Amino acid sequence: MMQEADYSPSARQKHLRMVEAHVLQALGPAPDRVGKGWRFRYRSFMNDNHCPVELGYAFPSSLPVVRLSLEPVALPVMGASQAKANIQAAERLCQQLERAGLGHFARVRQLATHFICEDEVGPCVQPSQVFVAFDLLRSGDITTKVYFMPHVRAATTNKTALRIIEDAIRATEGQQHAWRLICDYLQDRSRLTREPDPVILSTDCVDTSKARLKIYFRFRTSRKQDMISAMSLGGRIGFDWEGPIRQVCDAVLGREQEDIDPLKTCEDLTGGFLVYYNFCSASNAPSSKIYIPVRLWGQSDAVVTAGVTTLLGSYEHLDGESGPIDSINPESSFPYEDTIAKILPDHVQHDKRGLQNYVCLARKDSGRIELSTYLNPLPPELDCLKRPGLMMRPCSFKSPTENRSVPRIAQSSTIRKCEGCN
Repeated sequence: MMQEADYSPSARQKHLRMVEAHVLQALGPAPDRVGKGWRFRYRSFMNDNHCPVELGYAFPSSLPVVRLSLEPVALPVMGASQAKANIQAAERLCQQLERAGLGHFARVRQLATHFICEDEVGPCVQPSQVFVAFDLLRSGDITTKVYFMPHVRAATTNKTALRIIEDAIRATEGQQHAWRLICDYLQDRSRLTREPDPVILSTDCVDTSKARLKIYFRFRTSRKQDMISAMSLGGRIGFDWEGPIRQVCDAVLGREQEDIDPLKTCEDLTGGFLVYYNFCSASNAPSSKIYIPVRLWGQSDAVVTAGVTTLLGSYEHLDGESGPIDSINPESSFPYEDTIAKILPDHVQHDKRGLQNYVCLARKDSGRIELSTYLNPLPPELDCLKRPGLMMRPCSFKSPTENRSVPRIAQSSTIRKCEGCN
């Protein structure tokens, strides 16, 4: 991906050394090949087929930046739980990254006390708790981010996932105005037919005063109007998203109807679309990013790659309140379709989808809108005419009482005691 994106040899080598030194050992056991798909020993929440790795391209300019995300996985030893093994794998990775100068982890340790849980949970709860992600910048620098999922902690307490996230935000940022705007929208029943599911809270591994918090919500709908409302917080964020969202949906989904017919129902665990809202201590209002699930809504991977190529070849960025588009020279744009076909030639087909997870839109501080894509490197090759049986929505259950003791690993506040991520 870096080579096709025209990274310099020195930048490629620096990033590959980081992956070899830190990432590979955190990937856990290799999957087994089963027919045209893969069987993973741990059911990671990273991808619908449980692959613990996701790759991506972000387009801050005509040349992309490569992104890498993973869930640290380890084999349990001496009767330890899978949850504890994975938490320790995340701790080791974060400790190594901090020693290597690849991030500040004070905020990560703060947040971990609100999320980490070593208890095993039943099959009805997705077990993932920590993801680690990297922006592999063209300069050779690396930006590290850590993501926490509240599902396991919620399943072992009387708290909801939203309450866990809210407690973590208050402990780190206090009564933040940007967060109150988000809460106002979530409570606005005139704008929401159904409350979205909070699924992730993440932070940048930079100085605490500059670190962003990002809260991810899953909206269980496929209506474009709901996407527009979610991105603007029902008009609370002063930008008109209607033009950009409709334009990107029409390009990558290959259809112009208002309601999208998804491969999965929106009631499935990973159905619907994702939006994150991010802010830092200096923010008066959050910014937003939408994840359009092209693996579920797109006609095929071939149609999606062609649509992204069209967008990149025709437009540099969306600008202004009404969203007019500035044209650029198509010959100078990144050949996304050819690049994906070259990297994974067996997967970009007109009758398959599953390689490309999301096509995303976000408005940056400069005012421009940035396009990004996310890929499953070991895709399930979903037939476009069949519904997958993976990642169905979990069944309901009762949580244990709240007076259950908080796990030891979540109580630690120093990196030495817990080896990193806590």
